[in-house]
Amino acid sequence: MNGQRGLSLIELMVAITIGLIIVLGAAMMILPINQTTTSTTRASRMNTDARAMLDLFTNELQRAGYQSPAADNPYIRIQEDGNCIVYGYAENPGSAVLWHAFRFNANTRQMQAVYNRGTPPAACSAAGLPWMSLTESNALPLRSDGFSAQCPSPGNILRIQLRFEPQDGNSLPDQTLEIQPRNTTCTAS
Repeated sequence: MNGQRGLSLIELMVAITIGLIIVLGAAMMILPINQTTTSTTRASRMNTDARAMLDLFTNELQRAGYQSPAADNPYIRIQEDGNCIVYGYAENPGSAVLWHAFRFNANTRQMQAVYNRGTPPAACSAAGLPWMSLTESNALPLRSDGFSAQCPSPGNILRIQLRFEPQDGNSLPDQTLEIQPRNTTCTAS
């Protein structure tokens, strides 16, 4: 006989057990890394969404009053206890003022906007306004009191504050944005 011999059943089972222990150990090390990556990605997305929304507020509200005839009297007006901002501007010299608004819907915890209205809305809660969502409550978790706007001194500065709800261990610090209107004044009604 030649001296060749295979593995016994016991040797094979021991080798498989050692291999499984090594694979399980590697999986246990990879799982927390995957969870950390997911958490970091979610926090980064929340931060990016918040920054994009604040940039949108800044760009739009600094345009308020742009190229408007004095008779149209465009303004930035804070309504509904600071939960809504109405503003207007003309896109081109001599064209009609288009009215826009941002509001916080506390029921859905979403920021919403309405654009290009021929007349300013009398109230942001008025029926029939075509509000569109700027945020999703699961992507940018605003608290039920998550938005407020104020004109601390009439005309000079508009202050917007966002407050976030912690979500899955991630939370954003509250954000305060101060906007100085270039072409009009800020008033509260």
